[in-house]
Amino acid sequence: SYQLRTPLNSIMGFSEILTAEYFGKLNDKQKEYTKDISDAGQRLLSLIDDILDLSTIEAGYLELKPEEFKIYDMLGALQDVVTDWARKKQIEVTLKCPKNIGKVEADERRIKQILLNLISNAITFTPEGNQITIGASRGSDETIKLYITDTGTGIEEQDKEKIFEPFEKAEVTDKKAERGAGLGLSLVKNIAELHGGTVELDTEIGKGSTFTVILPRKQETSTQEAA
Repeated sequence: SYQLRTPLNSIMGFSEILTAEYFGKLNDKQKEYTKDISDAGQRLLSLIDDILDLSTIEAGYLELKPEEFKIYDMLGALQDVVTDWARKKQIEVTLKCPKNIGKVEADERRIKQILLNLISNAITFTPEGNQITIGASRGSDETIKLYITDTGTGIEEQDKEKIFEPFEKAEVTDKKAERGAGLGLSLVKNIAELHGGTVELDTEIGKGSTFTVILPRKQETSTQEAA
């Protein structure tokens, strides 16, 4: 982690200094290039984080830090975070969750990571002017369902299984879509399973997709470690 991050942080730091024009004015083309450097650095940093997380899970060293938190409050905060992000593609983000849905015991940071990856996936597959729903519902007495629904292109049948494997991607009809490295859904599946949960996919070409994460309301032990 240190060896990867140190040179990248230097690149991003110098880019920020140039963008701030501490040592002289930049012309429009130079500003465009420094912004591209910063954006590429952020994407690379995100990729490094995903690779390290996945490697830690596969090595059996990722330790969860479960605690009780309110599901509605967590989803509401998440909606606030992603609304501006989705608005750039003129996509509306709605919240569908009963206020009295209650609490769940889980690693809140990791659950947010799951949902942010699913939302990123939904934005990629959803054309401009459509809608994404962040939602939750009660499963059985001992489970909770968290889901992300989009009204996008849907996922082909032959892609439904492979997209949960590292570096595998579904085909995107929107050629302008910014595609990731194919790690997000693999992390979603692995983190859900570390919590004792599962991930389900319901999709139809031309109508959209729903990814549902089913989690136990309580963890078996106060700390979980990958098997």
